[in-house]
Parts: sequence; structure tokens; C-alpha cells
Amino acid sequence: MWHIYNPPPVDGVLVSVSTVKGGKLKRMVERGAKEFLRMPRSMPLYGDCGAWQYRYLDEPPYKVEEVLELYEKLGVDYGVTVDHIALFGDPRRRMEVTYRNAVEALELWRRGGYGYELLAAVQGLEVEDYVAMFKDLYTRGFRAFAIGGLAKRSTDFVEKLTSRLLELVRELRNVQLLHFLGVTRARLVPLLKELEDYVATVSFDNATFLRMAWSRTVGNYVLPDGRVYTAIRVQEGGEHLLELLRGYDEGSVDLGRVVEVLKEYTSRTGDSEYLPYYVATLRDRPWRECGCAICRSIGVNVLIFRGNDRNRRRGFHNVYVFSTLLRGGDFNNVGFRLVRLGYPASGDLLAENLAREVSRARRVLVITHCTAEKSVDTATLRRLGLPVPSFDLEREPYYREVLKDFVKPASEMYRGTFKAVRKLVERIRECGRHADLYIVSARYGLVGEADAVVPYEATLKGMTMQRIREWAGKRSLLQKLNNLAKSGGYDLIIAILPKEYAVAVLDFLRNPPVKTIAVVPRGIAKALGDRALTLPGGSLPRRLKYIRELIKAFERSCTVGLERWVRVRFGNQQNRLNAGGTLET
Repeated sequence: MWHIYNPPPVDGVLVSVSTVKGGKLKRMVERGAKEFLRMPRSMPLYGDCGAWQYRYLDEPPYKVEEVLELYEKLGVDYGVTVDHIALFGDPRRRMEVTYRNAVEALELWRRGGYGYELLAAVQGLEVEDYVAMFKDLYTRGFRAFAIGGLAKRSTDFVEKLTSRLLELVRELRNVQLLHFLGVTRARLVPLLKELEDYVATVSFDNATFLRMAWSRTVGNYVLPDGRVYTAIRVQEGGEHLLELLRGYDEGSVDLGRVVEVLKEYTSRTGDSEYLPYYVATLRDRPWRECGCAICRSIGVNVLIFRGNDRNRRRGFHNVYVFSTLLRGGDFNNVGFRLVRLGYPASGDLLAENLAREVSRARRVLVITHCTAEKSVDTATLRRLGLPVPSFDLEREPYYREVLKDFVKPASEMYRGTFKAVRKLVERIRECGRHADLYIVSARYGLVGEADAVVPYEATLKGMTMQRIREWAGKRSLLQKLNNLAKSGGYDLIIAILPKEYAVAVLDFLRNPPVKTIAVVPRGIAKALGDRALTLPGGSLPRRLKYIRELIKAFERSCTVGLERWVRVRFGNQQNRLNAGGTLET
């Protein structure tokens, strides 16, 4: 984006070494990260370890000295010490690891003559944990700090912490740099400005506005007045629609014609629910209201969801808007709002496909995934001084004894999206069908809804495909699924899974023993081909949407079946029913 915008909408770049691996890391080291990224030499480059990537490991996967050496080879201007996020596992031990690594790094950094500034990573569970570590590391000699572990914290917590840090730097008076890792909130902006009165440099890094361009299904293009529009998703095979969109931008095609084709196209791709957002985008032509270099040069293409070139540039535009609001002092005053129309979206084709699949199903196997939200808040366990289980299944007997008051059946433990899946299973049973519900659990592998589980913090999210396969092998996941499918006598399987969990059972879904409906991300859907009816559920809203559609499909099949049964069973008794007013059965 620094090649497109002058001046750039960012002051610097942060590289997390845990996200840069293999050939890319080798080339970065050989050429230097700034040259690899084609950054201006004057733009500061920060380096950190990316603790969110290894948050479920007991120890950080990096040694202090090797990270210091890596920072030097990458050519960073600022390097953050190796930390461990305190929200997971044993918080006190993780804070000790973070503190110990910072102290060790400072000693090595002073002796090593490195060409970059060293920042002490600060982690905590409560606000005063952060303050205590900050003070101790200041006493040790640090004058530059990076506050970590805030990305998943509430705005109230981050605001309280920032206010407390403001009091602290007023007292200490000699803090040179204060960086907030991976977080920016509108309510923090005034506090960050106050911090600048006492700290030489105050900074933060955040990728929300960049990543929203491709990570959200709706609301991925922002205007400075706070309106948020939705990019039109055009998949492979949608070249005719692309031509019409370009023609509309040039004025040779009218809106009605584009909407007509778009309506037919989205009914085929399963995207009909997004028509209200798409039509609003076309009607308002927001790219013409923006005067930035990207919108001026590529026009409607900035609002077409298709391929890295368009999506990345839309992200650059969003960062430009965010920067404009922030520098102008307007960011905390803008109310962001999603733009849509009350446009009727047709789901007839989807309804027909689902009705066909569920109509004859009598025994149904539903497979879903574990969720982070559980009925037992793991923060409660920490406050009570109790351990929080993770992937360490070998300690299960110990946890069941220590946490016996918190053990629950899986159907009662999981919250969040699991509640929607459970509702689907209940509807299937209410329609007189047999339904079994199984959960792909990051801790256990595969558990039934009645199986007792301890509260835990573990997820497959963020794992590589290789690590997921290794994990699935250790848990004998595919063998258990195959045995279950063979012994259950099912005539329909419904799998509702996000990316990493779908990868874990991919080999099972590639060769399903019976008809299968798979609500999975598009990439997984392509890998399944025509072996299953696939519904593109890469995002949480889309999975919820298809769960609702499945519930409707079973309810419709249930109603039709009941009406037919009543006609067959009681049709010849209609006269007696009318005369007597009651019907004995």
C-alpha cells in the first residue's frame, strides 16, 4: 500500500515470526524483511513472536537467544521479547515465562550489540498483573514496552488497563515507547493521545480494517462517513456477471439488468441472502464517492470479491479510510453502519435441494465441532486456583477428580453455535426421526452428546493441515467416525464444520457411506466434489443460515408426512368425527 498511497496510511509494519515460515522466512532473512516487503527504509519495522499462534502450547516454541538473532537477521527496528498469553493454561506460570524471557533477553541484548530497540512484552490476567510486570521490568532497565494478550479482551478491560498505564507512566516519567499489540478500539483513542504527553512514542498494530476486506461475508468496504458496503462475490464461472458489472460502472448497462442476472446467479451459488447488500452496493456506487487512488483507478473492481488482487486492494482502501479518520480525530466519533436494502431474496432452489435430501431420511447422524463458549467459564476455574485442561488428554483422570463439580454432558457443556446445531437435532427428533449428535472435540477427538466432558480450552483453529492430521491420528478420529457410520444404520449424515475441523474429517467426508449434507468452507466443498450436497459455510453467519434452512427442511418434510398419515389413517372416519365431535383412537 506504500506504493499506492503517498503518504502511506500506516506509520510502520509489524512482522510476527510465527506466521512467517519455510521459504518465505528464508527469503526474508536473506534479503532483509524491509527489502522483501519493498518497504521504505525510513518506515519502522517491528518484530514479535505472534503469541496468539501458539497460545495452546504449554511453552513458547522459541528460545530467547534465537529470537534475538532472528530479529537482527530480519533487520527490524524494534523487537518484542518472547511472551506467552496468560488467558490460557496456567496464567501464573505463563506470566512468569513472559517475565523471565524479558529479563534474559535484556541481558543478552545488552551484551550482543544488536542494532534494534528491545521492547519488553507485558502479559497479565488482571489489570494489576500487567501493572506489576510493567513496574518490575522498568526497574530491570526496560524503557520500551509492548502490551500483549488484548485482542480477545473486552473494550472495558482494555480501557481500564490503558487508564491504569496512563497513571503509571505519569509516575515513572521515563518511558520511551509504549506499543499495544493487535488492538485498537474507538474508546481508546483519547487515552492514547493522553499517553503521548508522557511517552515519547505511542503505537499500536491492528489488521482488522485490512482483513475485513476478505474475511467477512458482508460489510467489507468502508467509507469515511461510517457506511459499510458489501463486495459482490463472483466465483469462477461468473465471467458474464463480471462483464455486466463493468458495463454498469461504465454506464452501458442499467441497474435492472445487472440485478436480474445477479439474482439468478446468486440462486445458483447459494448466495441469495446477500442480495439486499449487493443491490445496495450497486445502487449507491460507493467507489465513486471515494477519491482514493485505488477507487479512482480500478472502479467497481474494488467491490468485487474475487482473487487476491481485488481483495487486497479493497483492504488497502479500508486502511486508508481508517487512517484518515484516526489522523483527523474522527475515528471515535464515527458510527459504522452496514448498508442493505429490503430486497426479496429467493431461496427456492436451496429449499428444493434440501427437501429432496431430507425427505426419506429416518436415521440421521449430525457431526459438528466443539466451541470456545462453554457453560463453565474457565476464568472461574482460574479464580478458584483450579487447572484448565487443554490438549493434555493423558491427564484426564486427574482433571475428572479435581474438576468433578464442573463435569457435564457434552450437550450441556458447549455453547455458541452448538446451541443452533442442538436445536436442529431436536427438530429432527420431533419429526419422528432418529438423530445422533457427535462433536469433533479438540481435546477428546470425537464425543457423543451424552458423553461427560471437563471444561477445557483447546482448539484446532490456526493449526496447519499437517498438525491437524497428526492430531486426528492420535485421537483415532477417522477410525471412530467410520465405525460409527457403519454401526449406526444411518441414511443421512449432516456435517456442520468450520475449516480446521472439516480438514480433520476430510477423508471421511470424501467417501461417505450414505447421503451427506456438508456445511463446510468453499475450499473443502471443492475437495468433496459431488460426493455430498455441499453448502458453503466458511463463516459463522453462513453456517447459522444453513442450520436454519435445514431446520425448515425437516419441519416441512415433517408437516407433509403428518398430513399424509392423517389422511390415510382417518380419512374413512370423517363422518363419525363430524357427528360426534370427538375421535377415539
